[in-house]
Amino acid sequence: MSKAESLQNSEKQSAIYSYLAKNGASRPSDIARGLDSTRQSIHNALKRLEKKGIVSNGGGKYRLKDQDTIIKIVDGFANKDVNAVNEQVNGDISEASEPVNGTGPRWVIKLVKELKLEIEALERQLAERSGQINKITEAMIEERKRTDSVIMQQAKTIDDLSSQLQLTEAKNRTWWRFWW
Repeated sequence: MSKAESLQNSEKQSAIYSYLAKNGASRPSDIARGLDSTRQSIHNALKRLEKKGIVSNGGGKYRLKDQDTIIKIVDGFANKDVNAVNEQVNGDISEASEPVNGTGPRWVIKLVKELKLEIEALERQLAERSGQINKITEAMIEERKRTDSVIMQQAKTIDDLSSQLQLTEAKNRTWWRFWW
């Protein structure tokens, strides 16, 4: 297999992994449609991922293995030379560059990069939505204060009217007694 074919395979595997992580168990045809690729190339890449122990096939649908298995596989690659992997993940490497000291397949390194970017994006979204939730909560508190104030004013008005009504009733009773 040439280096170009190897690079295409590792990119395909990384894309499939990301697709399965986002969409769950899927048929090869669904993955091919989602990744705009041929079913045969997806099927071949899935077989390679299955051989590596990253995905499993059940009922015609491929799914990622459990998180612990994947962590063990990635840790296995990373333990070979952690510093070299970190240099590749954090450094500016070209897509066609070879892994330093043979630390593992490029698709693992690319996957780690993609996952880091996704985590950063999710953290930004979380911070943004947290700010929105705080604003909504503050607005709700202010509205509740305003509503409570209106309720208290209405309760005071009802009390005042009730007192006046009781006073008027007492006067009427006295007046009727006087006339009877």
